[in-house]
Formats: sequence, C-alpha cells, structure tokens
Amino acid sequence: MTNTTNYNLKKPDISDYAGPGAFNDNADIIDSKLKEHSDALAGAQAKVMVSGLLKGDGAGGVSAADGGTDYQAPTNSLTAETALDDADYVPFYDTSATGHRKTLWSNIKSVLKTYFDTVYTIVKLGFGYATCSTAAATAAKVATLSGFVLNTGSVVGVYFTYRNTASSPTMNINSTGAKSIYYNGAAVTTAIIPKHALLQYTGSYFYLLNPEIAASGILKGDGAGNVSAAAAGTDYARLPATEVITGYSKPASASALAATDTINAALGKLEAGMSDSLALAQKDLVNILRLKLQQTLSASDIDAWADLLTDDTLLNSANTADVIIGSGNLSRAIYSQLVENYQMDFGASASNHFMVGQTFTTGAIMHVSSVKVKLSKTGSPTDNITAKIYSVSSGVPSTLLYTSTNSISGSTLTTSFAEYEFLFSSATLAANTVYAITLSRSSSVNASNYYNVRDSSSDVYSGGTFLVYNSAWTAISGNDMYFIITGATAGTAIWSAVTATEALTYAAVCADQNNGTGSVAWYLSDDGTNWTAISALDEMQTVSFDAALVYLKCVLTADAKVSGVAWGGY
Repeated sequence: MTNTTNYNLKKPDISDYAGPGAFNDNADIIDSKLKEHSDALAGAQAKVMVSGLLKGDGAGGVSAADGGTDYQAPTNSLTAETALDDADYVPFYDTSATGHRKTLWSNIKSVLKTYFDTVYTIVKLGFGYATCSTAAATAAKVATLSGFVLNTGSVVGVYFTYRNTASSPTMNINSTGAKSIYYNGAAVTTAIIPKHALLQYTGSYFYLLNPEIAASGILKGDGAGNVSAAAAGTDYARLPATEVITGYSKPASASALAATDTINAALGKLEAGMSDSLALAQKDLVNILRLKLQQTLSASDIDAWADLLTDDTLLNSANTADVIIGSGNLSRAIYSQLVENYQMDFGASASNHFMVGQTFTTGAIMHVSSVKVKLSKTGSPTDNITAKIYSVSSGVPSTLLYTSTNSISGSTLTTSFAEYEFLFSSATLAANTVYAITLSRSSSVNASNYYNVRDSSSDVYSGGTFLVYNSAWTAISGNDMYFIITGATAGTAIWSAVTATEALTYAAVCADQNNGTGSVAWYLSDDGTNWTAISALDEMQTVSFDAALVYLKCVLTADAKVSGVAWGGY
C-alpha cells in the first residue's frame, strides 16, 4: 500500500485488502485539510487590496501578487515613521473620491509652507509694542522690541515713558538705525507725538499714524461750552474747572447711531477744551468713558462726569483731607522745598537768628504727621531742638498751635548736614491756609555752640518764605528753608455731589493713575456716607443708588498719583 504525496492518503494495491479502516483514515485526513482551507479563506478576506490579486502564503499572510507588486497590507499593520521624505505617502481618506486614500508628504508641506510664509511675513513686518525711555528733551530716541526687523512697511507701537519735547526727533529700534519721524510730509513737531505712538517705516523714515492733534489745528472753546475754529493752530483753551460732562442721554426715539453721535459731540467738547500741555493719558480717559457709554447705549440713558484735576474746584473741601493737586496730579499731601545751596545758623545770639522757620500754604485739610529739615551743628551743643507749628498773621508766626512730640538732641548732630524728622500727633490744619513751622533750641544762646539749618538763597517756594527771629519774627523774602511736611498715611479726596437723571443700577470709574509704591482705591455713593468700593477700573459693576446724587471718593497712600478721572452709570 502506498500513500499520496501531499496529504498522505492511503492507496491500496491490487493485492492489498482494502478494509473500512483505510477509507476512514482517508476521510479524516480530507476533512481536516478542508477545514484548514476554509479557515485560511476566511482570514484572507481581511486583507486590503489596492489592485490586482492577493496571494496567500499559507500562514494567513500576503506575499507577492500574480502579475504585479502594487499591493498594501491593512493600515493597522503599518510601522511608525520618525521622519518623512517628500516621496512618502501619508494615509488620508477622501470622502469625495472613492479609493483616494493617501497623499504625498510633499503636498502637505506645500500647503503648510503657504500658511507659515504668511505668518512669517507678518512677523517680519515688525508688528509689536516697543518701549522708549529716552529723556523728553533728547531728540535721538531709542526703543527696544525683541525680534523687531526694520523693513519697508514695518508697523510698531511705541510707548514713550517721557513725552517728547525735542524738535525733529529720530527713532532707533533695536539698533536698526536712527530714522526721522514724519507726519504730513514734514518732520514732526514736539506737540504731536502721543505717549502711545503708532509708527510705520516707509523705507527712509517712520511715519506717525496717530498724531496727537489734527493737521488743521486745535479747536478753541468759546467759554460757553461751544467750539469754534482755531486761530493759526496756536490758541488753546482748557475746560473751565467747574464744567463737567453731564446728562448726555440717549434720545428716546433716536437710533443707537444718533445717540452715539450725540455723546461723541458732547465728549468732543471736553477734548477740544483741553490744553495741549495736558498729558495724552488724560485725553485717553475721555475715550475710555466714551467706549463704556457706547457699549451701554442699548440698555439705558447714561450720566457721566469727568475731572482732569487742573485744580481742586470740583472737590468737596470740607471732606477732602491730606491730598494736594499740582501739575495736573492728585497726590497724598506732601509739601516740600528741596533746593539747598545755603545755610542759616540759629541759637548763637539772642539778637541774631535766635530761632528760624518757614511759612507754607495748605491745599486741602491736612493732618500733619511729620516735618523733615536738614540740620548740622557748630561746636558741641548738647541741648534739644524742637519744631512747632504756628498760625500766621501779617506773614509771620502768630499763635502756637502744635509742638512736635519728639526733640532732636544736639549731641546726635554732626558738623555735616543730615535730614532729621520731627513728629506730630493730631495736628489738623485748615484748607488753603498759611501756617509757619519754627525751630528753636531748649537752652539759652551760645556763640560757640549753636545749630545750622539748610536753605535756598533764592525764592523758590511760592507758598511761603524763610523766617528768622531777632527779638521779633521777620520774613526773609529771598530765602526758603529745605523742608518736607507730610500729611496722614492716607489721603482722601471726595468730589462734590453731582446729580444723575435717574437711579443708578450700574456704574464705572475710569482713571489715569500711577500707584508708585502706594495704592489708589475708588468708591461711589449716593449719600456720601455709605460707600461702594470699585472693584476694577474701566469696568461696569452693579450698584444700588436710589438717590439722585452721586459722590466719588479716592484714597491714596505713599507716592500714588492720579492724573484724571471719569465716572458714570445708568
């Protein structure tokens, strides 16, 4: 008996006895192989064929095809690539074209290049925000901006720490070269460069895109809230201190656009009345408030007020304390005269400078906390120096009001000048009043052992003058003592009440301020007693003001300053 080559089936010879067992064995072998073949066919159905015929390798895999090699195994059998070549195919499924399921990496790169070239072009043009800290009077301005490239068309925003006062200034950004700044075909003047300037490079110079003033000149206020044409562009009129923006409400039947125009025109009067010497930041206040008003036009009528702090006439003098307004700034009350090029002795002779002093003028109500002067000694005096505050009559000390709570011992002084501080407690001074600070020694005069105070040999302080006591007080009009008079730890400014046209549900405060090492806090009230803290500037917040009156309060500490404020609500 022999067997077949492939499946080992039994083949009986003519002489063999072919019983049932041999046929049964063959049947089992055939059944087994048929089952294996059926399973193999089922596995082959999972293979993906792009074109041509797949050929099984007998183990569930795919080998070379009959008549071609354009065959691909299922996607889940692909291996990961760490880097792609331009000729590599990347799997994609195209829903609009049957069978399009891959694309070349070079095609993808082409699309990405178009996108990133656009981004690079924008970056290369120089869009960004630079800071220029060059002194105001220096024409050669220098600014820094990381990554800036000077190309024709480059646009850059520049913040000037010090507003320009130099004629025909130039700008050099990132050492790319000093370029002139032009506007309207000519080098700019000192007046038109704002603190936040937008410059575009033309290929030879920077063009100022947002000048401070219009080329046609400055508008001139007529004193009655109206605006007329400027006279040769040089006639500036500031807004009267008593005038505020108020009552510019949305007309009941007008469109939102018409209401916007009404408010723009009203606020424009305020801008037109500003002196060109006022900081650009003060004008920004009006623009900020304008935006706030426009944003709320569809909700309700709006009331708004503003104070550029050119003087203190809008403040409630009875409730404002320990603040001062000067040079367009509201700050904590600190009166000082710091020029020192001379010295005056005292305590050496009863008839010649037995005591010395200085008159000064308050602004708001003041609670004096300290007085600083510069002192030295001649010889070896050991008694004490005391500071006192007097009322003033006919320009000289009259009635003693307060005495310092501490004295400076002569033994602690040296022959070199240094600053010494005298402290006061509950020393309340009235607003807009002249007072005198005096220095005296506790023992009798001594021609060998006495004291010296630092002063100026010229009249540099407009609020008072130097004093000497020679049997009577005498004002020395050509001199001013070196002094620093400081009010309470926190200064409080309260504005006089303004009248709203309706109860307020929402309110906002916009301010130009510099906190320095201190802080500024804002409050609103409808009765001047119960105050609502403003949580954030330039944002509307919920209030509950039933009364028609609106009060504004500001609390400043340390060296914080406010240059302008606007407030409003609906």
